[in-house]
Amino acid sequence: MQSNIAQANRLIDLCDEILGRLSEARRHLSSARNWGLLDIFGGGALVTFIKHRKVDNCQAHLDAANGLLQRLGDELKQVGQPGHLYIEAGDFAYFADYFFDSLFADLYFQNKIGELRQKVDETYDRVVKVREALEKARAFAGGR
Repeated sequence: MQSNIAQANRLIDLCDEILGRLSEARRHLSSARNWGLLDIFGGGALVTFIKHRKVDNCQAHLDAANGLLQRLGDELKQVGQPGHLYIEAGDFAYFADYFFDSLFADLYFQNKIGELRQKVDETYDRVVKVREALEKARAFAGGR
C-alpha cells in the first residue's frame, strides 16, 4: 500500500510539472496572439519577428511538456490506465508569414495560434483530470 501512495505522489508531482510547462506555453501563446493582432493591423517585420519568437518560446515549453507527458503516459499504462497524452504543434508556415506579409498570411498564422491554444487547453484539462484521479487514489490508499 505504501508503494501505491509513493507512486501516486510521484505521478501527482509529474502532473504538476506538466501543468507548469503547459501554463507557460499558454502564456507565450497569449502573447503571440496579441502580437499577431498587432501584426494583422500593420505591425511590420519587427512585430512579425516578436510574434514568431513567442511561438518559439511556446514550442520549447511544449517540447518539455511532451517529454513529461510521454513519461506520465508510460507510467499510467503500467498500471492499466490509458496514457496517450501528446500535443502536436503543427506547421506554422513562418516563411509565408514573412515573405507574403499580408493580411491572409497574418490571419492564417493567427488561426494556427488559436488551434494550438485549443490543443494546449484540452491537454491541460486532461492532465488536471488525471491529477484529480491520482489524488483520489492516494486518498483511498490512505495517503495525504
